[in-house]
Amino acid sequence: MKLSDLKFLKIELKDHPTRELKMEYINKPNAIGVMVLDEKEKKTLLVDQYRPGTNSHLLEIPAGIIEEGETAKSTLERELREETGYTMDDVEIIYESNEALASSPGYTTEKLYIYIVKLKSNEIKPLELELDETEDLITKWINLEEMEKITTDMKSLLTYYMYMNRNKQ
Repeated sequence: MKLSDLKFLKIELKDHPTRELKMEYINKPNAIGVMVLDEKEKKTLLVDQYRPGTNSHLLEIPAGIIEEGETAKSTLERELREETGYTMDDVEIIYESNEALASSPGYTTEKLYIYIVKLKSNEIKPLELELDETEDLITKWINLEEMEKITTDMKSLLTYYMYMNRNKQ
């Protein structure tokens, strides 16, 4: 495989602004992450999927790349439907980030928009998942109290802390 074969990771070089050296970075599209809470805000819906960076399965909040022509909100709608089976009619947004967060600014251009949504009713049954060809995941409802113990995914933990602190300000 050649670097030019990569679909969404583009390795690039940039001149350092004050030193005579080249800096490498990954030019990657922005993304969204969404914490899905149950109606009583006691559980969150995580996706269990294989991640090559850790060579293991991780429990994560649903997330996805903002594709060309999409907004963060339209990506939320698409990813929610694809990865959880829920639609925007099934949830209410209880938090959305005003600004995208730089997830790893030392080596990537990707920024992340965070959403927290809550099911309008626990009686809502999700539709069948509509996964991309590279996705092989299952969803799991997890008690929020267990969140810190079961995931090492930074976007999941960041969203969890944003949720836990949303009313403390």
